[in-house]
Amino acid sequence: MVERRVPVQAGDSPALSVGDIMTRNVRSCRPGDTLAGAAMAMCEADCRFLPVVDEAGHPIGVVTDGDICLLGTTSHRRLSDMSPRDAMSGPPETCRAGDSVLDALRIMKGRRIRHLPVVSPLGLLEGVVSLTDVVLGAEESGSALLRRELAVALREMVQKHGDRRVIEVNPFVED
Repeated sequence: MVERRVPVQAGDSPALSVGDIMTRNVRSCRPGDTLAGAAMAMCEADCRFLPVVDEAGHPIGVVTDGDICLLGTTSHRRLSDMSPRDAMSGPPETCRAGDSVLDALRIMKGRRIRHLPVVSPLGLLEGVVSLTDVVLGAEESGSALLRRELAVALREMVQKHGDRRVIEVNPFVED
């Protein structure tokens, strides 16, 4: 896959860092918790993603509401009898608070994911940066470069391949 980069225009600085927009004090779960508990944590925190951390607090995987729904509907076991270990994907791609938002966005685009755990230099979970955080950060910062990169990333992330529909044109552009 060829990465499309948007050229930098004079006066446009990608100074926004992940630490500026990330969510801190995020909920997480452990691999041995129940999926019912993970689903409740997502509901209580109004989120769709939980990092799965080891005893020390290092992210070892992630579980999404979609993972829980898929496993819950295809398994003959109750969510209270299953664990995040059964549903999680891992090891997760991560970033650091000092990383640029553009770098985090490029990781999301490349992996087609909407969330990244943010880790400390020791690899401990510090927070999460989401695609929603990037959208809000782009709006608040006024960075034309970030808005353009975000548009490119969203366009590539929503396109499906194979037997799924591919968005070829933007139906919201007026002629």
